[in-house]
Amino acid sequence: MNRRHVIIPLLVLAAGCSGTPTRPAGAITTSTLNAPPVIGVLTVQGTRSKEPPNFADVAERVPVSVEVTDAESNVNDFRYTWSATLGTISGTGRNVIWTAPATVNAPTAVTLNVEVVETYTAQGKSRENRVTGSVTLSLHDSVKEVSDLSRQFLVDFSNSDLPTDTVMRHFQPGCYGTDNETYDVNRNRQDYRIMSWTVDAPVTTVSFGSVCPIPTRNTVQGDACSRVHTDWRSMAVRDLDGMARGQLAEAHGTDYISAFYYRDQKRWRLCDSQYILDPSTPPRTQLLRSLVP
Repeated sequence: MNRRHVIIPLLVLAAGCSGTPTRPAGAITTSTLNAPPVIGVLTVQGTRSKEPPNFADVAERVPVSVEVTDAESNVNDFRYTWSATLGTISGTGRNVIWTAPATVNAPTAVTLNVEVVETYTAQGKSRENRVTGSVTLSLHDSVKEVSDLSRQFLVDFSNSDLPTDTVMRHFQPGCYGTDNETYDVNRNRQDYRIMSWTVDAPVTTVSFGSVCPIPTRNTVQGDACSRVHTDWRSMAVRDLDGMARGQLAEAHGTDYISAFYYRDQKRWRLCDSQYILDPSTPPRTQLLRSLVP
C-alpha cells in the first residue's frame, strides 16, 4: 500500500497595533461602559466636645467628609468639587473643611454640595461619570441666640400683664426645670405686680453636655449657660406672709439660666432658672420666694 503524506501549512496571523491610545491622567481603561460611583453618607461634624452633628456656629471651622464607593475604580482617583450656599470650603478630595461666615441671621440652613467625577476610557473614547450629593447643616450664633432667649424671658417676666404661657414660651416642655419655673411665674403673677425693673445684658457660655455653675447651689445641666443681673421693684397684690397688700419690695440679684440645643427642632430652648439675690438684699425680701423667677 502506497501512503501519501499531505503537508498542510499552518499560517500564524499576528495582530499588529499601530499605536497606543492616550487617556487622561488617573482615568480607568475598560472595554465596556463603567457603572457610576455611589455617594453614601455626607458627614458634618464639629470638633468641640459633644457638639451635635450637622451643627455649626458662626466663624467655626467644621470638618466635612463624603463616603464614595465604586466597583471598578479607586475612589481616590476621582475629582471632587465642593460648594456651599454660605461660607467657604477649603481642601480637596473626600475630606474638606467648611468655614462658617463670621456673622449670620441665625439660625440658618446651609446646604453643602459635592460633585464626584470619574473619568475613564471605554471603546477607545474618554468618558465621564458624574454624580452629586448634598447635606444640610444648621448654622447658629449660639451665644447671641441663648442670650436673647434668656433676656426675653426676664423682660417678659417683668411685665405683669403678660400671662405665664407667654413668659414661658421659650422653655422646653418636659425639661428638668420647666415645671418648677412655670410654678414660680404663676406664683409671682398671683402675689405681685412689678412696678419697675432693669434687665442687664446676659453673659452666656456654650459647652455641650456640660453643667451651669450656680453660686451657693448645686450645678445644673446645660449645653449653654446665661447669667443675667436684674432689679425689680414689686407691689404685693394681696396679703402675704411678711408683706401686706400694697406694700413694696425690691429684689436685686442674678438669674442663672440653662439651655439645651434640640436637634429635632434645630434651635435652642431654655430649661431652668435659678435666681440668686445679692448679699445686700434685706433679709425680709430674701424670704419672699415668689418675688423672683
